[in-house]
Amino acid sequence: MSIDIDAMNQFYHYLYERLISKPGRLTEEARLDFSKFLATMPMRIISKPMRFTSEYNQMNKEVKDYVSRVKQDEDQDD
Repeated sequence: MSIDIDAMNQFYHYLYERLISKPGRLTEEARLDFSKFLATMPMRIISKPMRFTSEYNQMNKEVKDYVSRVKQDEDQDD
């Protein structure tokens, strides 16, 4: 049994959804607790690019490993 998933496409779709939903998530955080939102914003602005890059690199590695395993499995089945 095989599942045909374009893993890289799914990965990029996930990242796109995260990026476009960020303004709405920030707005909701600000609405719920504006003082906490303001207090944490400077550090978040500094750390977010590093956290995003780290998450991207980790997920990209996992997706590439998955694609490689699927390709190996398909090659063995042939």
